[in-house]
Amino acid sequence: CMSLKELYEKVDVFQSKLSPEARSFSQCKKGCSQCCKVELSVFSVEATYIRLWFSSLSPEKKGKLKASWTDRSPGDCVFLKDHSCTIYEGRPLICRTQG
Repeated sequence: CMSLKELYEKVDVFQSKLSPEARSFSQCKKGCSQCCKVELSVFSVEATYIRLWFSSLSPEKKGKLKASWTDRSPGDCVFLKDHSCTIYEGRPLICRTQG
C-alpha cells in the first residue's frame, strides 16, 4: 500500500516530467495564488499529514506560521499569506495538481 507521502512524491515527479507548455499551466509559484482563493476541503488523511509536517518544524517556524494564519482575506485558504503558501512542502493533493 502506498503512503500519502509516496503519492505526493509521485505527483511531483509526474508534474516535473510534463512538457514545458503543460508545466507552464500547472506550476505553483510565489505570487500566483488564484487556486488558493477558494474554499477547499481535504481528506482527513491529508489533514493528518499537514499536522505531522507541522509538528516536524522548529518552534520558531511554528510560531511564525501560526501568527500568519490569523490574518487572512475572506475566501482565501487559511494557509495563504502574501500570495504564498505557508505549508507548501506539506500541501494537500488538490493543491499539488491545480494550475
